[in-house]
Amino acid sequence: MNTPSESSWYFWTILFIIALIFAFIRDKAQNSKNKGINQAIQLIRSNFGFLFERGFEIVNKMYDSQAFGNWIIVLRSKECIVRFIQDRNDIQMEIGPSWASSEISPSKGFVGVDLFLEHIENGRIISVITKESQTDLNTQMQKLAAVFAAHYDELLTFVNRDDFSEELEKIKSLFTNELRKRYPNIQ
Repeated sequence: MNTPSESSWYFWTILFIIALIFAFIRDKAQNSKNKGINQAIQLIRSNFGFLFERGFEIVNKMYDSQAFGNWIIVLRSKECIVRFIQDRNDIQMEIGPSWASSEISPSKGFVGVDLFLEHIENGRIISVITKESQTDLNTQMQKLAAVFAAHYDELLTFVNRDDFSEELEKIKSLFTNELRKRYPNIQ
């Protein structure tokens, strides 16, 4: 028969083992999160090195291993803010003026690079992502980098206009109207 001190010893030993297991699981999840965000940062650095040469710095980042490994990385310079958003292997870029928030969640004050390009191409739908490249993040980044670099000055001029907010609303409205014409059944 166990004495009270032996029972207490078993209880504390089992509790200690359970705590070690939880700590191991937590550390494993944290390592996975760090690995995912570090891979995303490396992907951006290798394809958008020109932004870092222009003084951009990473000011915010988020990785969600529970939601398909989605991530958001925010870069800021004196000129503007650039957001990279990866959602289910689809990478999107947004650019906003330097006064816009660099927080993860709000995207107010940002224009999608693809939406801007469609606007300057008079509504012609432009997609740098094709079905063939959609699952390959590096291919998407290479294409986005080429398009972004080619239109960087135009994008920068646009987001730093005095009437940027009003113009952005017009672009979104024109885009929504164009989508409704093409897809009348969409609400």
